Amino acid sequence: MIRFLIFEIKKCAVNRYFLIVVSILIVFSFIDVVQVYNEYIVFQKSYQAELNPAVESFSIYNSWLGGKNSGIIPTILYFLLPIYVALPFSWTYVEEYKSGYIKCAMILVKSRSKYYWGKYISVFMSGMIMILIPIITNLFMLGLFLKPYVPDIMWGLYYAVPEGMPFSKLFYTYPNIYLCVYIFIQSVFAGAWATMSLSISFYVKNKITAILAPYICLLFLVYIIEKMLVFKVWVEISPMNFIRGVVINNNSNVFIIFGTIALLIIISSVLTCVEIRRKDDY
Repeated sequence: MIRFLIFEIKKCAVNRYFLIVVSILIVFSFIDVVQVYNEYIVFQKSYQAELNPAVESFSIYNSWLGGKNSGIIPTILYFLLPIYVALPFSWTYVEEYKSGYIKCAMILVKSRSKYYWGKYISVFMSGMIMILIPIITNLFMLGLFLKPYVPDIMWGLYYAVPEGMPFSKLFYTYPNIYLCVYIFIQSVFAGAWATMSLSISFYVKNKITAILAPYICLLFLVYIIEKMLVFKVWVEISPMNFIRGVVINNNSNVFIIFGTIALLIIISSVLTCVEIRRKDDY
């Protein structure tokens, strides 16, 4: 099982769609860094930041992809996350089934359930890696010219992390831990959504449908819930917003964040179990 899992992760990592998507995300990340650098130069020149008491207002913690509540690149990266995470994995099962690869894999793992769960775990981990690579690249490049000033609540106007945000106290005391928490949330969500796309492909053989149908359903569900809660509950519902470390529309809620991720994992796991049972009955 371990050998098969390692093999599947390697296979996902060299998937051409995986490499194409990650390359595009790295380019987007680089473009965002260039924009931040230009803003930083203006900040240095206009405000003489080395003498400015508000020097903490421009640091790596409000300049990384998940630390900004505006900007074209962060908006695209997070809003379209469910689509590009699904691209490399949504039809791998169909291709392997048609090519006869599954029968060969069964010989290696000697169990249908081991094959499916090995595939499930490898896709989950690959989905996590897909979002981790551009984020870590972004942080590394920003670290070349931005200092990691500990955020000061006095300059909270420059940070979209108000009181009431999950882990907001961490942000103003141990920002590196806060950063790691939200990177973890984003990567786990990406992995969970990748497995959701994989499990949908067990039943939907059309590639485009397997990618877009869950995403459209998610957008529709978010829209309906937001309409139901408008002027009643001020809480962020959209996963593409609450996985970010800043306020977009409303404050996030820790139970909604982890509850949504858990629900995705449960649904994809149940669909996988049903598929295993269905194949065993044949």
